[in-house]
Amino acid sequence: MHKYRKVYTIENPEGDVKIGVGGNPEQRKKTIESQMGYKITRMYETEDCYNPYEVKKKVLKQYESRNLFGEWFAVSFDDMVSTLKKTFSEIAELEDKSPQGYGVDFFARYFHPEDFENEE
Repeated sequence: MHKYRKVYTIENPEGDVKIGVGGNPEQRKKTIESQMGYKITRMYETEDCYNPYEVKKKVLKQYESRNLFGEWFAVSFDDMVSTLKKTFSEIAELEDKSPQGYGVDFFARYFHPEDFENEE
């Protein structure tokens, strides 16, 4: 089942950039600040989409040689945001395309279109 989530990127005081997926990036930012003991300097988040992990994976592929550890990268925040925006606009699914997302009405129309021919 697909989850409706955002892709986000944050920058720490040293200029390292992290990319992640979450339903509440602002809360994740606060958790990271608490765990790491510093304030996040900048943050960008996309709108919600149904394929956030696919978006993230494509962005990460472009920066794999700049990986520091985990989801942290030695890349400028502006470059990461630019890549994330471009990738999001190219492949983000804003509607649920999984079978679970279509509902009964979709399947009724698909398998019995004759029942809906006179609808406007």
